[in-house]
Amino acid sequence: MGPLLMVVGFLSLAACLSATSGNTAVAPATPIAANLIMAAGEDNGAPEDKSMYPCVSRDCTMVAGGMLNQMDRKTDPCDDAYQHTCGRFLETFELPDDETTWTLSFNDINKRNSNTLKQLLEDAKTDANADQWDQMLAALHSNCIDTEKLDREGAQPLLDLLNEELPWLLRSHQDLQDEAKFMEANPAKRGKLTAERLAAFHLAGLSGFFGFSIYQNTKNPEKHNTVYIAQSGLGLEYGYYNREDAVSAKVLASYESHMTRLFDLLNAATGPKTGNPSSAERAKA
Repeated sequence: MGPLLMVVGFLSLAACLSATSGNTAVAPATPIAANLIMAAGEDNGAPEDKSMYPCVSRDCTMVAGGMLNQMDRKTDPCDDAYQHTCGRFLETFELPDDETTWTLSFNDINKRNSNTLKQLLEDAKTDANADQWDQMLAALHSNCIDTEKLDREGAQPLLDLLNEELPWLLRSHQDLQDEAKFMEANPAKRGKLTAERLAAFHLAGLSGFFGFSIYQNTKNPEKHNTVYIAQSGLGLEYGYYNREDAVSAKVLASYESHMTRLFDLLNAATGPKTGNPSSAERAKA
């Protein structure tokens, strides 16, 4: 990513520093601009000294050419650097139906990685020589995409998990209210119970209050992976709960409707319980 980020960062600056006359490109002001011009096949303004090019490998040249395909070179970068750099991408790109945002570099890389992993999993299903770990991953993947089995089992696996790991979540609303009053009057027991239930959440793979992640050590990359701890988030970005603009209100209303449908499904699976709040009341909470 280093050379790519460098190209992105200097692209508009290089164009502004280059002398232009109509549609004819003259000697570029930076080696990066020279390499981009070469990638586009416009080497009339490129220097003879090929050592000035920052990269000459096939991959680097393909990246530079791809970037040129996203540019609107009819727009003067000194007037509108963003349009100059991304204009063609904005005009031609269609957002996939299953995405709400798209970042050209990271989303493309993520999509390519996902396709690569999918192919590895599918190959492991038919590879008689695959090791046990590949076979286990392939079996897990097959279960996750077996939609007929998922439809047939419905909410039962979720209910089994709740009954075994988090049984208090299925208690009646009145029971939970009575327990909350009792705990308010007994702080010591409240702390102990909170710790126990917080531990149960994490053992079940849910991030209660905080979450763990493992990444490379950013201060010392030579060290191996480091454990990071961060606070957990809400269902939506925090600002949606406080902003009063029309877009935020629409998103929040849609999220509340979605949560109501989820609780409707849960209520239908568990059966009615005396004292339980309605699905709408749960969603608002």
